[in-house]
Amino acid sequence: MILSLLLSVILLFLISNESFSSTIKTEGIKHDPAAKIITITVPDKKLSIIIGYSKGCVIEKLVLNGNLLIFNIRGPQQIFRPAQAQVKMVLIR
Repeated sequence: MILSLLLSVILLFLISNESFSSTIKTEGIKHDPAAKIITITVPDKKLSIIIGYSKGCVIEKLVLNGNLLIFNIRGPQQIFRPAQAQVKMVLIR
């Protein structure tokens, strides 16, 4: 529940940010196929999310206002299900 709410807020923020949506194809998303990592960042660098997909879909890092949050989110059998996912969050200052 909390995880799906957090992801919804992040996606809503990205969609509603006009400068992000106008640069989404060139600046906001970086894909590293060799490392199997996707990084999504808003232009003002206040929000960044790093998603790894080498062993299922995993939110590896979330940077919000300069604070690094580490999630490591996985669901059963590598499928994310909000009600069953194990979530660890650490704020590093």
